[in-house]
Amino acid sequence: MRSLLDSHFSVFYTECLLLAKYGDALLCVRYRYDVQSRTRSKTVELIVERKPWTPPAHRFKDDTHVPVRIGYDDTALREKAKAAQGRWDPKTRVWYIQFGKIKDTELEKLSYHKPQ
Repeated sequence: MRSLLDSHFSVFYTECLLLAKYGDALLCVRYRYDVQSRTRSKTVELIVERKPWTPPAHRFKDDTHVPVRIGYDDTALREKAKAAQGRWDPKTRVWYIQFGKIKDTELEKLSYHKPQ
């Protein structure tokens, strides 16, 4: 019976072989297990192209008030919204915060476009 250490060494050895084969193009190795067919599939994720990329501009201007949806139980984020001088709108149940005050923060990820 193989020990757990042998199993880990086998995976490590296999990944080293894949690294030798694919080099810097190798991004990830995954193992998928299928209980019904009792098989293990090994998949690799490869980088096939690298080229310069410029991130898109922000969706809003800094002085635009954007809607930010914060969960009722998330008091830490609500405090951050208050610190950014956000305004709670009970009718729409969202915070409105000036985009420039939440740009590149956790709150920016919670902002969204209102449907027209």
